[in-house]
Amino acid sequence: MSAVPRKILCLPGYLQSGKIFAEKSSGLRKPLTKKLNLDLDYISPPVVLNDKSELPFSLGTDEEADAKWKSIVESECNRCWWKHTEPFGYEGFDESLKYLVNYIKENGPYQGILGFSQGAAMAAALNNVIEDVLPGHPSFELAIFISGFVFTTPVNENDDKYDLFEIQDVDVYRQKVKVVEGFEKYFDASKAAGHIVNIYGTGDATVPSVRSRHLSTIYDSNRLSVLEHDGGHYVPSKKHFVNPIIEIIKDVLDTKSNL
Repeated sequence: MSAVPRKILCLPGYLQSGKIFAEKSSGLRKPLTKKLNLDLDYISPPVVLNDKSELPFSLGTDEEADAKWKSIVESECNRCWWKHTEPFGYEGFDESLKYLVNYIKENGPYQGILGFSQGAAMAAALNNVIEDVLPGHPSFELAIFISGFVFTTPVNENDDKYDLFEIQDVDVYRQKVKVVEGFEKYFDASKAAGHIVNIYGTGDATVPSVRSRHLSTIYDSNRLSVLEHDGGHYVPSKKHFVNPIIEIIKDVLDTKSNL
């Protein structure tokens, strides 16, 4: 490993701040920093949700919702990379991309990127176009996606997207979806040169595993490591699962340093 820490940009999920994501990912963060000497930079999403009515789901009864929303705001987690708008809207995506480009200009370069859930989808999009949106910045050596996904819409307008999420065979899923119009370049991985580590849970009810498995298919299998756990929508922290991730990343970055 290099004596100079490699910098990894870390993107939290929906309704998370950089601080909260750092806490939630401590089981992975600590070995990445202590064992691999990586410099993890956790940042907060720039898009602010001003009212609970902007959420794509209910927080419970009126009283419960008010209390939960107050807690979200007080912890500065009323943030996201884009707002969910139907049927397939991603309001704020362009704003977030510009924010990331400017942030990297001021604080980079970064050798890698890591994202969780909505942050993983954002990380994938940026990973795939980094050299186009930020000329002079090389491709990330490493991209780590946890519960990530591609922006998709059904090929057949009569298909319900939520029904498609129930599909188990990723090849069948691929045939039934397409990238949302206008976002094709962000999920074209032909220019992404680094190694991809794609992590997901088979019990994930928030981002069904078929969506994360579909994300894997856009990358060259020779530059892809897939790690599947039997849990849900979270960053794995158990040593028996994290240790293989650390070994993969160590091998990837050691190889890069010897080129």
